[in-house]
Amino acid sequence: MSKVQTAIPALETEGANELLARDLPPVRMVVGDIIPAGLLLLAGDPKAGKSLLMQHLALCIALGAPAWGSLPVEAGDMLYLTNEGGQRSFKARLEAMLTDAQPPERRRPLFLAGRAGTPARTSKSRPGYPGG
Repeated sequence: MSKVQTAIPALETEGANELLARDLPPVRMVVGDIIPAGLLLLAGDPKAGKSLLMQHLALCIALGAPAWGSLPVEAGDMLYLTNEGGQRSFKARLEAMLTDAQPPERRRPLFLAGRAGTPARTSKSRPGYPGG
């Protein structure tokens, strides 16, 4: 068996003067001025409300609705990854959060991906949910 060798690219450096001369775009914010676009890692004590917080934010982004009723949100598609609770707790929380008879008109897909062995469902397969 032959080994495939991949060339490692040279390390690129930039001096402080070059960095200061660059025109960098502003950071794109997704929730108010507190959560930027990109990967977010949330950590905290057990039962502190992390999952509830993230599900609320995911729903607000999917609906384009203000977070906590007042923070502007950039609407977009959401992928909610969880390793706990599964579909039952996600559904119960979602039903509690969707208190209006009709979800807002601007709806985006909200996807749930559960832990291994738990089939993931999309909101499209659930009538009454965002995207359904």
